[in-house]
Parts: sequence; C-alpha cells; structure tokens
Amino acid sequence: MLDEGLREMAERREDELTPTMRRLAEVENLLANTEQKIKRLVHALADDSDELISGTINAEIKSVKKQRDALTTEKRRLEIKLSQVQV
Repeated sequence: MLDEGLREMAERREDELTPTMRRLAEVENLLANTEQKIKRLVHALADDSDELISGTINAEIKSVKKQRDALTTEKRRLEIKLSQVQV
C-alpha cells in the first residue's frame, strides 16, 4: 500500500516535470543557436564597410540579443522551477 502510493507520487511528479525538462532542453538549444547567429552577424559586420548594410546588421544583432536575453531569463526560471520541485 505504501509502496504503491510512493510509486504513484513519483509517477505524478515525473509527469509534472517532463514538460518543464523538455522546454528547458528546447531553450538551451535555442540559446546555442542564438549565440551562433550573433557570432555570424558580428563576423559579417566586421567584413562589411557599407554603412547601410552595417546598420541593418547592427539592428539584427540587437534583435537577436533581445531574443537571447529572453531565452536566458526563461532558462533561469525553468531551472529554478525544476530545482524547487526536485527538493
């Protein structure tokens, strides 16, 4: 009886954590992609001397950095959520 109750609690907890762990993995992957995109844009900016193109690249870098910041915030929130539930 006790073992069954503990098993059910563990299963319920796993069911609750699985979506959060999946989302954390997705966010980490998106962060890695975002970092690579920033590096490519910075490299493109260094290679181009045209002011119009440079301005466009700078605007894109700012946009991607905002995405990175939002993903970083979400990652921290997910990590906190997981650490609180796993305690």
